[in-house]
Amino acid sequence: GAWWMILFPLLSLLLLFLPLLWLGNFLQKIWGIRS
Repeated sequence: GAWWMILFPLLSLLLLFLPLLWLGNFLQKIWGIRS
């Protein structure tokens, strides 16, 4: 259906942004430990 055409880009964006958010959180923890 048409809902898949809407849902699929949202899911792919989420899969792209989740590792970026995790990486940012991880880097913030390292930066907090180092400084």
